[in-house]
Amino acid sequence: MEPSWIDSLAPWCWPVIALGLLIGVGFFRVKDRIGLIPLLLLAVVMVAMVVVPAFFIILEANQTVVTLANFDLFLLLFGVAALWGVPRRRKRDPAWRTVASVLVGIGATAFGAWSLAGDFLLPHAQLVGHITKTEHHRPPRGVVEYRVWIDGESFRTTAEIYGRVHRGDFVRAEIGAGTQVVLRIEEL
Repeated sequence: MEPSWIDSLAPWCWPVIALGLLIGVGFFRVKDRIGLIPLLLLAVVMVAMVVVPAFFIILEANQTVVTLANFDLFLLLFGVAALWGVPRRRKRDPAWRTVASVLVGIGATAFGAWSLAGDFLLPHAQLVGHITKTEHHRPPRGVVEYRVWIDGESFRTTAEIYGRVHRGDFVRAEIGAGTQVVLRIEEL
């Protein structure tokens, strides 16, 4: 099977974000020595290189297994970044903001780490059965959710897998231990 455009674009998100962060570090070191126009241009480029790929990772999280792994890694890194900044800001920020940063950091780190480890390092659960129903839900705002029912039991899945299965198919599915998402499916 040929990779989709999303699978081709997804691996480039992390190098672009890293380059944007490097530009940001340089930005803060030279901000007092350059003019206003280059400063604004540099700020716009830096923000675009970090925010655009991050939004892509978030919005395309359940399209393929690659983008699902990217989203889990993004959550893990976001949580670590939230925790990283706490000691520096602790004395000048209100207590509620420090507590919120710690809680968000711990939650995102734990969920991201468990999702990555459970889905890609631990053994997958195997399930053999018939597809009894397929469904996708597109909320007014947010990410499309894809579901398949195997012998009446509902599982989240990726758009790639959702598009390949049909009601009545007899399949073997591999379900990730971390997120309980169908990561691989084959027709028997």
